[in-house]
Amino acid sequence: MINEIGGIDFDYDTTTDQTIVVHFDHDHRLMTTTVRRPIHYVDLHGHQLVPDTVQATVLTGDEDLVTQVITWLPSELLAEATPVVAGY
Repeated sequence: MINEIGGIDFDYDTTTDQTIVVHFDHDHRLMTTTVRRPIHYVDLHGHQLVPDTVQATVLTGDEDLVTQVITWLPSELLAEATPVVAGY
């Protein structure tokens, strides 16, 4: 039934309220991003002991294109071997 302002009228019984349930399918997109973290090796005074290392991992997420919510899938950074420094 079309109402007077051009919309669709779902009220088929004006004597009682009806519940209308609408389900929408959401489009999704798989996305990836690379995360990098620098690892600095310094002494108590902040002096660099060995060159920095940059560790990287790729994160994968599922983006809901309707809500724009990204659900990131589990990921981990691998352990980084600490270099041996003479005297420490």
